[in-house]
Amino acid sequence: MSLIHPLYNEGNTVTAFYKGWAIPAPIDSNKIDDFMKAIAGGANNILHKMLRDGETLGSAGDLIAGQTDVIVKAIQDTQATPEYATGKTCWSTEYMDAVGARIGEPGSTVLSIWFLNISCLLKLRRIKNDNENGFLKLTYLNTKKQ
Repeated sequence: MSLIHPLYNEGNTVTAFYKGWAIPAPIDSNKIDDFMKAIAGGANNILHKMLRDGETLGSAGDLIAGQTDVIVKAIQDTQATPEYATGKTCWSTEYMDAVGARIGEPGSTVLSIWFLNISCLLKLRRIKNDNENGFLKLTYLNTKKQ
């Protein structure tokens, strides 16, 4: 999908969705494919470890979905604060750190968990890659020359 956006430079981005909540990947547009391969590999490693540690596919899915629900609640609570309720740009390092502080993790860890969990939930078929869940890769076209 291509979008024309007046603020973003041309390039690609990938966004991870869960129950309609979205977090874009803060990576260079030319590294998205490598990033997604790393996320898929990391998700495989997480699932294999959980199975080796005695979890079933069902219980692994429950744990991962529960953890992702905690992040959604932290996002909702952060957006309810006066600082972010005014439509201030989200997904900055500062914003992600505010989300992470609600669950005792740095913002960068929350980002990693979010992308890995969504990949795991897709692999476990707990969510579908649709308009509410999964990954969406976008190409931005900028009509302004910077």
